[in-house]
Amino acid sequence: MNKHKICPACNYKKSEFFFESVNKDFSVKKFNYLKCKNCNSVFLSKKNYSNEKLEKFHIDNWHKKDAFKYEKNNSKNKNINRWYYTYKNFKLNRKLSVLDVGCGNGSFLIAFKKMKFKKLYGFDADPKIINNIKEDNIKTFVSNFDNFFLHKEISKLKFDYIFLHDVLEHSYNPSKLLQNIKKVIKKNSQIFIKIPSGECLQLEMLKEYNCDTMAPFHRTLFSKKGISFLLKKRGFKKINFFVSNKKNWGWTRGISSKLKCEKFYEKLRKNKKFKKFDFEIDDLFEKISIKINKEPIIFLKCSQN
Repeated sequence: MNKHKICPACNYKKSEFFFESVNKDFSVKKFNYLKCKNCNSVFLSKKNYSNEKLEKFHIDNWHKKDAFKYEKNNSKNKNINRWYYTYKNFKLNRKLSVLDVGCGNGSFLIAFKKMKFKKLYGFDADPKIINNIKEDNIKTFVSNFDNFFLHKEISKLKFDYIFLHDVLEHSYNPSKLLQNIKKVIKKNSQIFIKIPSGECLQLEMLKEYNCDTMAPFHRTLFSKKGISFLLKKRGFKKINFFVSNKKNWGWTRGISSKLKCEKFYEKLRKNKKFKKFDFEIDDLFEKISIKINKEPIIFLKCSQN
């Protein structure tokens, strides 16, 4: 079995076993995760899932129809509104160009269209999702992290804003992905990154039952120290972390899985009063996590200058 113990974030060679994944929602069992002894990032120990194999596995298994959902009506419009309100107060120039790396169903790009951005581009590896994005003034294409910069839609372009939302944790080689990003940006371009945190309280407490492992899809759960090291190594010297109040939820779901009572938990959630109480419990733990600086999300902006 091909394994590695070198941290993908900071390249430190010493790590320790953290947990073995279980079958839970988006997670597949028997994948070992290690924790870096230097930066505390958490990463997948198996390297025998190549980029190509992981990409196919991702397309075949990521969008499960029967996957557990915290909100049944978590529609595309809701996601568009969330992105709109996340970025509406950022002082971004609407005349400049945007590339959404791993754009999924296009929710983010549509939100930026609502904000009057005109030069909008995005790509994803899943052709089914890309083919469903039918919006004027949004150009999308199918590609992966390895050669997107060669695609005819963008091969001659340099972008002002790059967005990587929930992308880096999926990458087989995040350092190479960032190097490829540099091929499509200008010296003063800004990169916005959102990733699940490798130091969040839920991961610390629930380990393999937390909501963000998603083995083997999430290969690296970065710490702030780890992502800072990686960005600086790739020449992104200016890094600004934002306070993120975004919540991942998943506490009660994880506990129900740990106690082997998922089906009973799902049945209880059909009751409106229980579901409301369930969200309140999750909300409490997420607020505690943010209060003690073990928030579930890392959200940052970086640039070369």
